[in-house]
Amino acid sequence: MKSVPDIILQARKRTGNEDWDYNATTGETDQGLDQSILVDAINDAQDHLQAVILETWPNQFEDQETFSIVGDQQEYTLTERAFNNGKFILVNYSGSSNASDYDRALQWRATRDRRYYTGTPEFYTRSGNQALLSPVPQSSQGLLLITYYRELDDLDIVRAEINGTPSGANITIQATTPEPDDFGLGHANYICVSDRFGNVLLYNGIVDSYSSPTITLAANVDTYLTTGTVLADLDGAHVTIGKWTTTHSKLPDGCERYLRVYVQKRALTFDESNSSLEEDAELLKIEKDIFAAFGDESKDVEEIPIVDWEIMI
Repeated sequence: MKSVPDIILQARKRTGNEDWDYNATTGETDQGLDQSILVDAINDAQDHLQAVILETWPNQFEDQETFSIVGDQQEYTLTERAFNNGKFILVNYSGSSNASDYDRALQWRATRDRRYYTGTPEFYTRSGNQALLSPVPQSSQGLLLITYYRELDDLDIVRAEINGTPSGANITIQATTPEPDDFGLGHANYICVSDRFGNVLLYNGIVDSYSSPTITLAANVDTYLTTGTVLADLDGAHVTIGKWTTTHSKLPDGCERYLRVYVQKRALTFDESNSSLEEDAELLKIEKDIFAAFGDESKDVEEIPIVDWEIMI
């Protein structure tokens, strides 16, 4: 999958919108089609595709998170971004704190069934992206494994490139090449950082202040690093603005042309061009191809599902 800037540049070329001038100081587009319109368009396209693919091939977006059970703690909150703020698939419990002992899946029950006394968890209720265990765990022993649908990261263009290894709460960016988006960074509440392939290295850094060429976060930079990332990895990486953002879509590569054509349609609509109707037909054709590709999830022979093993005894 190409980066967001590359996809948008292709769409600009195909629609005759290559000439544009963004003023990084004021945040105004002095000439041509505003880049933010096309960034919004590519995110709209990605949101639509994830929603429809979830209906056909939901396993594409499955993810898991493990929690250590804490005595007298009922709520366990996903730290990652769940689709629609909490679309759980399965909640497994291990009373032994051994990852090989997820011997049972907790049943889901409605909020009215929630229990507040302590004991061994028997079921869970859900509130947003939280799993609430009932009864409340009585000891700090055990593991909880939540399987859920992860929402894709939002897409953004490169706002700046990091220069050197960050220190403390400060990130120094390249002052000239590429030109930093001073206006955007100055008004940002959150930033993320990705490598040149779109792998996220830092999530949801809270911006305390920006004074070119330094971004100062509300806490030390290493507070926000993803697992396995060290500060030195940020040298030369790309800054994006907003929570859960990156420069590359994690949709399958076959979806790239849908994103590009959707951006082209938005550009042509803004130009009030009748050619946007042709893009509608192209989008329908691409969507059909994508659905066909995801139509048959597996060629494996499927067994009859057994919901209650006790009936087999």
